[in-house]
Amino acid sequence: MKVKKRLFWFTTLIIFIGLCSLFVVSVYFNHTNNHNIARNNVVEITRLVANMHFDDVDIEEFAALDSNIRITVIASDGSIVAESNPWIWGTTNHLTRPEIQAAAVGIPEVHIRFSESLQTNFIYYALRVDTSESYVFVRAAIPVASVNAYLVQSLPLFLAIMLMVAFLCFAVNRTLIDRITRPFDSIINENRINAKRREEFFANASHELKTPLTAIKGFTELTAINNKDETIRKYINSITRETERMSTLIGDMLKLSELESVPEIMPTKISLLGVVNEVYETMSTAIIEKNIEFIVIGDGIIMAEQGHIYELVKNLIENAVRYNVQGGKITVSIKAGRKNMRLVIADTGIGIPDEEQSRIFERFYRVEKSRSQQSGGTGLGLAIVKHICALYGWKLSVESSIGIGTEVTVDM
Repeated sequence: MKVKKRLFWFTTLIIFIGLCSLFVVSVYFNHTNNHNIARNNVVEITRLVANMHFDDVDIEEFAALDSNIRITVIASDGSIVAESNPWIWGTTNHLTRPEIQAAAVGIPEVHIRFSESLQTNFIYYALRVDTSESYVFVRAAIPVASVNAYLVQSLPLFLAIMLMVAFLCFAVNRTLIDRITRPFDSIINENRINAKRREEFFANASHELKTPLTAIKGFTELTAINNKDETIRKYINSITRETERMSTLIGDMLKLSELESVPEIMPTKISLLGVVNEVYETMSTAIIEKNIEFIVIGDGIIMAEQGHIYELVKNLIENAVRYNVQGGKITVSIKAGRKNMRLVIADTGIGIPDEEQSRIFERFYRVEKSRSQQSGGTGLGLAIVKHICALYGWKLSVESSIGIGTEVTVDM
């Protein structure tokens, strides 16, 4: 459901951005097109009025042909001969106007500038027209505000169209998202059901298995106390060892099941050095028995659940002890960076063949099966480490050489 919502809002956001971009581009092109049309109209009107001009025309009537467009007739000395807006006549010499100067040299062109007379911007175009005595300039002008008014008038229509398109896109998007995610919803629901069933299975199985194992362990301990026969005691010890290994195996299977169905992580600040020291105290007997030199370098704070960090460190150190040589060495390095943390656990053990390094994080996979079983290994420790790293998005890597040792790195 969360995936569907995220996908819906993500696509809706893309559509919204696309529609806004389309609206802005449409307004821009419409505005540009309106200006181009206005420029062309000014040129055509100027040419039309210039062609209609002749010597015996009533200049004032001629200038007032169109009340929506300003038309001005300017004499060769720069004075106004006729003006469609007669109340703005003045004594200003119009020969300095850029459109008049362009017409005077025979290269007429459109100019957009501010009119001092009317205090607004106009689109100007002028042509030189020869008369029997001299020549005049016929000039037409359209206010820029009138061009912009067309855009303002068209905005409600644009907005209405955009809202209709947005509504249609919203409806189509919702329908498509439902169709696309329906198969995934069924898969997700099925996975949730399977995960719940698996969790219930492991919980029930562990309960059913632990109960008889606890009873067997109790009986063997009781038998060992009352038994004096060394041969029988050897069998009893073997039963006790296998019972403990089965209990450990069931515990590891439950841990994997819990990691696969974690609903939510509740991280807290944890000292990696503190966790390493805690694991060392738990495993000190095995470390001392093998006369292993245990070195810890550095410290750092990581945000995670205490149980997850403890399991990760414990399983890595357990492997480093289990597959180490007598009188070997284990080095735990904790390197704190600005944004991340690196945990490196290196040993001087037997090493892992190159062809098997990619498989050591698989469930129940053992490099040396007999040695792992004898030392109490279940084959699930590194699988638990892999699941914890995947849960937090940490990078897990291993480097190993036969007879030299193994180095496991976790980038947090």
